[in-house]
Amino acid sequence: MKRVNKTIHSNNGDHRTLEEIDNHEQIDISKRGYSANSQHMRDIIYVPSHYIYILALLPLGSLMACVAIAITIHFKESTSTHCKVSNFLPSLSAAVGDGTPERYIFRICIALHSSPRILLGIAYLVTQLRCAPRINRWWYKPLCWVNFVGYEMEQSCLITLTYVSSSENYFVHETSFKLFMAFSYIYMLSQIYIEKVRGCEAESIKVKLYIFGCNLLTFLIAVSLFYYHMTICKSYIYSYFAICEYIIVFLNITFHSYRERQFKDIVSWNSS
Repeated sequence: MKRVNKTIHSNNGDHRTLEEIDNHEQIDISKRGYSANSQHMRDIIYVPSHYIYILALLPLGSLMACVAIAITIHFKESTSTHCKVSNFLPSLSAAVGDGTPERYIFRICIALHSSPRILLGIAYLVTQLRCAPRINRWWYKPLCWVNFVGYEMEQSCLITLTYVSSSENYFVHETSFKLFMAFSYIYMLSQIYIEKVRGCEAESIKVKLYIFGCNLLTFLIAVSLFYYHMTICKSYIYSYFAICEYIIVFLNITFHSYRERQFKDIVSWNSS
């Protein structure tokens, strides 16, 4: 794409070219993640901050609603397992995929949630690639693409496991969940390292590392509980597994929301 070397005349007598302004924005990116107040860049995607919070709350809010409905009107069906032991909470799959209206609520919210997320993934990629000339490391661009693929595949797997429930096709649902977790961790780790290379705020990197660590630890506990449930099958073990699932979902949403919050009021890039 060809850049127009046009001079910007501001009220305070500042005369700069678009290239100089872009270089200034790239330096600002390294300090604060991404400058949301740039008035010299064409906005291709405009995302007000309250939409970002709504976007983050859609899966969490729908999940909470589905769990509440499942416990209230489908308690016996949603907490039932293959070995017929007692449980006090439904698993994630049982809460959002087995009963109605739970499955419709969750599927509609994920549909509304997914399209903006896919667009945000493109915005993230372009934003990070704009820093490549300043960082000047051969592996930076490939790492940005790995981050992008991890992000988009995570969303694709979420859509698949949402619309194909475990009761409809267990293999597809299980495989989608495993891939969702794998791509989620690829995205998180690559994002943390990209921010470290770009020199972003240490506090932001520290928070993301903490979220990633808690997510991974919870996932390992969930795997252990699931194995324990399938082999020994004692009462309430599957409910403890369900709690781990809820925590993993919450931490995943928190990680995404924290990154989106850094975009402040807009997500944009230069289209010249």
